[in-house]
Amino acid sequence: NYKELKSLIKSGVNVNITDEYGYTLLMEVCKRPNLRLLKMLLKAGADPTIKDPEGKDAAYHILTPANKKSYITIQELAKMYKLLEKYSKKVK
Repeated sequence: NYKELKSLIKSGVNVNITDEYGYTLLMEVCKRPNLRLLKMLLKAGADPTIKDPEGKDAAYHILTPANKKSYITIQELAKMYKLLEKYSKKVK
């Protein structure tokens, strides 16, 4: 949810923290694609190069099977992927 995430970021939450399974907020947003939330996290400093326990980064999660069932267009997924690519270069 946009308002909840905005509130968390304003409160100073570490946007790169992982959950008990080793996934970041950015990875979770990529699993359930939402361009608006993705942009917010990247602007707040989310690191798209962080790897999950299986060695996969956020960009991988855009292409997960769950996204095939979502109502997001290929164009929106491509925009998300390009944003992750852009911010990955900034981190390096």
